[in-house]
Amino acid sequence: MTSSVNSEILGYSFWLDNKTLMSCPTFSDGKPDLENEIPVEDWECLDDLSEVQTKELDNIKKSFSINN
Repeated sequence: MTSSVNSEILGYSFWLDNKTLMSCPTFSDGKPDLENEIPVEDWECLDDLSEVQTKELDNIKKSFSINN
């Protein structure tokens, strides 16, 4: 994993892997749980995110220059 972003709002870490925005849960010590990584595009719960969480995810995508 190259540079990553940890989101306290979502409880996930994010990074790019071959132009794919990847994610995994973040442990309470701030380390990523890489055994449970998943592309954000495969998230099944996007419709269940709150407005704050959706905005956070949009900002993370923008930080990696990913279009919605």
